Amino acid sequence: MSILQVPFITFYSATVATISLILAGTLAILKFKEYWRDNRGIATNSAWTGDINGTDYIYLTNLSSIPILINHWELEWHETRFLIGKTISPIHLHSDEDLHLTLEPRKRKSLPFEEQYRFNWPPKNKPKAKLYIRLFMTGRKKNLVLKVA
Repeated sequence: MSILQVPFITFYSATVATISLILAGTLAILKFKEYWRDNRGIATNSAWTGDINGTDYIYLTNLSSIPILINHWELEWHETRFLIGKTISPIHLHSDEDLHLTLEPRKRKSLPFEEQYRFNWPPKNKPKAKLYIRLFMTGRKKNLVLKVA
């Protein structure tokens, strides 16, 4: 091997390494996009009739490709005040249906509120409060807080 062939070998090895790096980076980006698409989590939606005899609903939609197990959930009002911070007021609506909800992949589950489980929407003493749902899920140490309305 002559001395003149050594720079060509390093050039070709650098070219192959660069192409491998670009290919590996592209595959990593595609894998991340696939993971992000399949593991989005939970979305909330609500339907309020405003009628005293009607039924109000909060819908939980599983956007991921795996089932989600919810041990129980709580509703709470969050009110943010300037320089004071955030105050959280829980709404105590507990029944036997609140335990062990299963959200199937890419499906929607409704939480109905009627008769004794109705609550004031919006609360009269807190006009700027926003409704949140706190989900206690199986397999997560930290509970998930989602804005409902």
